[in-house]
Parts: sequence; C-alpha cells; structure tokens
Amino acid sequence: FTRRMNKFARLPWVILGIRELNSTDMVVYAIISTFSVKKSYCYASNKYLGDILGVIASTISNSISKLRRQYAANVVFTPDRCLRQGYTL
Repeated sequence: FTRRMNKFARLPWVILGIRELNSTDMVVYAIISTFSVKKSYCYASNKYLGDILGVIASTISNSISKLRRQYAANVVFTPDRCLRQGYTL
C-alpha cells in the first residue's frame, strides 16, 4: 500500500481538540481522510486499516464508533458494495 499512498496524512485542528478521541482514533481519521481524497469516501476494510496501524480490526471499529459519536465520520453502506463500509468525512 505504500506505493499508492501519500507520504503524509493531515489531521484537522478540530479533531485534535476532541478530548474524547485518543491518538489511535485521530490516526484512523487521518488515514481515512488520506484514502478519501479522490472520491470523498474510503472503502478500506477495518482489517486493512488495522494492518496499516498494527492493530486488530476491532480496534479500528472502536475508533470509527468514537469518530461517529463525535460527528467526525459517517459510515455509509452502499448497495453496490454489499457488506463493505464506506467512510465519509
């Protein structure tokens, strides 16, 4: 995955200001944001995101849930991508 990715990820100041988010949650946000640049959504699986960060898929799932509770991310299920989650920021 490193060949296709940017060499950096951006994290908005507003995300840094959400005290309920830990550093993993913020990095998950930054990765999803990077993957969302071209099409405004990210279809990476929790397992794939976990592999990037060196954590298990449930850790990613927990981070996504926290981001959703803070209105920082929406989880979108689309008919053409059955059982896959798309994350929009």
